[in-house]
Amino acid sequence: MNYDDFIVNELYGNEKYGKKINGLYCFYPKYKDVVFEAFANSEEQKSQVIKFCYETEEELKELKEYAIKFNETHERMKLDIENAIETPTSNRISFPNTYPNKK
Repeated sequence: MNYDDFIVNELYGNEKYGKKINGLYCFYPKYKDVVFEAFANSEEQKSQVIKFCYETEEELKELKEYAIKFNETHERMKLDIENAIETPTSNRISFPNTYPNKK
């Protein structure tokens, strides 16, 4: 299974990794490493928004810190941390992603 299939079939198709909130699929923070790695290694370098739902402010803080570290260690995909969208009313944060070296 390639990363694109994994994203569609496993990440979006398995309640283990997240849930829908107001019609939008949001990943659980504990799977941030799996989610970001899968998108970074995707063959279809598609810029989109990766959404997470969190329960506590500590989880939100950990997501933001992980996103910063991810950008420092990954060249293929970057997270637009400055334009991350926080939705406190539904405990969501969305990270736009880009592929700076997209062909």
